[in-house]
Amino acid sequence: MSDSRIFVVGPDEARPARLELRPFYFLKALGADTEGRFTLRISDVRQDIYRHTHIQNDESIYLLEGEMEVLFGENSSDVYRITPGMYIYMPHGIPHAIKILSSPGVKMLVIGSPAGDEHYFEDIVERRNNLGFRDDTSDEYIEMARRNGVIYDLSALPTDRKKG
Repeated sequence: MSDSRIFVVGPDEARPARLELRPFYFLKALGADTEGRFTLRISDVRQDIYRHTHIQNDESIYLLEGEMEVLFGENSSDVYRITPGMYIYMPHGIPHAIKILSSPGVKMLVIGSPAGDEHYFEDIVERRNNLGFRDDTSDEYIEMARRNGVIYDLSALPTDRKKG
């Protein structure tokens, strides 16, 4: 007996999204595939990610390539250096940032649970496509992230972005 919930995604393939997310994100399992339990993606990250908090989604990261530091806490005082083959779990509600230590960046396998974070990454790529670059400090980006359940710590943004 065949079950339509079973599927296989090849190494260079991705599940269909609202728009093409490759080469930045390869969605391997969407919320629609997992009955909302999780999203699975491979992310190619080439720049630091500012301190932010996921309101609902937990993130599990298995690092495939490169090196990075994950900084936790209000002052980013807890630092974990992550190298290929290491796994880190980041529960929702905990502020964190990622500092890329390798060139050109890192490649990671990421599970977001519960599902739904694929929509955030669709919005990121759509914005990047429209602007021609990744804009992750503008008011519009911060609001788009908030709508997707990701709250950026404005005090941790570059000084030209901080509000007085």
